[in-house]
Amino acid sequence: MNDFEKDNNLKNEFDFFENLENIFDLCVTLNEEKIKVKIATNDLNKKILQLEEAISTPSFYGYLENKIHEKGFPSDSVFYNYIGMSRQTFCKIKKKSSVSRNQALLISVGLGLDYEEAVDFLAYAGYAFKHTSLREQIIAYVMKNCKYDLMVMEEILMIFNQKPLTDI
Repeated sequence: MNDFEKDNNLKNEFDFFENLENIFDLCVTLNEEKIKVKIATNDLNKKILQLEEAISTPSFYGYLENKIHEKGFPSDSVFYNYIGMSRQTFCKIKKKSSVSRNQALLISVGLGLDYEEAVDFLAYAGYAFKHTSLREQIIAYVMKNCKYDLMVMEEILMIFNQKPLTDI
């Protein structure tokens, strides 16, 4: 092999290694881009999940409606009549998707919720049991320790000279 062929072979080997290095750099770049795409996809997926959660979280009225049916009431009207609430008041709750503290207590008692369910329900409505209120302490105690219905709760509140729930 002459010098020219040797130089040409060396040049080809050098070109081969240079191409190999370029291919390696390209692979590294592609991997980096793939990682960036994965990170962006994960961030996008997190945002999608947050949006889906926000969309799937019902309004207060939607939550109330689910509880009404979960507790076996065939319709909203049967429930609001049972608790002595007027149709107009119930429609306001439905329209505004908010409720007063006393209405939230009345509804939770009317649904026959246990204490834990009532805590969740009140939180969904934007309230919590007031530990400074004798009336609410009595309601919480009965929910924790007794099988009750709306009339039983009203009688217990009357025994302790507390404002009845149906007085809205």
